[in-house]
Amino acid sequence: MPMRPWVVRNVPADVCDVCGEAFIDDTIAEELEGLVMEAKQAGTESIVRHYQPLAS
Repeated sequence: MPMRPWVVRNVPADVCDVCGEAFIDDTIAEELEGLVMEAKQAGTESIVRHYQPLAS
């Protein structure tokens, strides 16, 4: 099966003060993984969405 794009825009990220690399924290990473799993289970082949934090 070919790879399909999964794009989530406006994901909040931090930037390392030493090397300048952007990274996301574990909570946001888990939310993104959940979003992808839900889309896969629904049979979605690709998505483009804007990030919205899950309700606490």
